[in-house]
Amino acid sequence: MKINLKERGKKILLLIDGIKEGLFPRKLLKDIKEGESKEEERLRIIEEIIIPYAKEIVLRNLALRDRTEKEIMDILKRKEFSDETIKRVIDDFKNVNLIDDLKTARYIVQNTKGKSKNEIKFKLKNMGIKDEDIEEILKDYDEVEALKLEIMKGKKKYKDVKKLFAYLLRKGFDYDEIKRMIGRIDEEY
Repeated sequence: MKINLKERGKKILLLIDGIKEGLFPRKLLKDIKEGESKEEERLRIIEEIIIPYAKEIVLRNLALRDRTEKEIMDILKRKEFSDETIKRVIDDFKNVNLIDDLKTARYIVQNTKGKSKNEIKFKLKNMGIKDEDIEEILKDYDEVEALKLEIMKGKKKYKDVKKLFAYLLRKGFDYDEIKRMIGRIDEEY
């Protein structure tokens, strides 16, 4: 087994047998020597350095907000961890329910106001949520109320109805629903 360390700016890229195992701060790898090494050393590095550091990165990101499996995978890939490490870390977090795609998606939908279903679908899809899960989560979403909020917000910015209409279409709302709601809101206010 061969260990290589390559400088990458302020970080060090750790390679074991040519496989990228992650970008690390210098201080974490200070005791690691380049060159040939025994299998026990590889296992020690994985268990004592690689996995704990990858988990620390995930925890820092989860402390900011819930993340989907895809988001965590993307974060760890940017830090150049191996696929094996990424899978193991994600599985560990999923086993203790700290990564739960459905819970995260539901939270996002519940806390979203003034967005069309299309806009929310796009966001959830980019987060790695499956189409069938998106449909299930959005079945109770009140798009009419969201459109109403967006019309009220847009009226302040767009005095011209055509510009307001175009703005709402860009936000992903349905043409006929926009037409109906703009008329209703004008009557109410």
